[in-house]
Amino acid sequence: MNKLIIQTNNVKVSSYELKANTTGKLHFHRFINEHFFCLSGILEVKMFSPDEFVILLPGGNVLVVSKRKHSVSNNSSSNSSHLIVQGIGEYDFIATEISE
Repeated sequence: MNKLIIQTNNVKVSSYELKANTTGKLHFHRFINEHFFCLSGILEVKMFSPDEFVILLPGGNVLVVSKRKHSVSNNSSSNSSHLIVQGIGEYDFIATEISE
């Protein structure tokens, strides 16, 4: 379940529930940074160039800068929830693949 909390021309804040054993699409954003905050469960954020893997527990957070490929996962047996703050700039979502 996704819920938009606020959106302006430059900032978007949303809450997400990620079902157990789910992985989101690999993507990047051209203009915005994305700040993830784990609210419940376990959130895994995988980033590339350079490769980095961060496991967030409730209260944990990580910043993914613009143009950096990343995906989020919940590899646990229960749902997780997280908050995303995206900005500052025009929102976009570019699905991608790993290539060097």
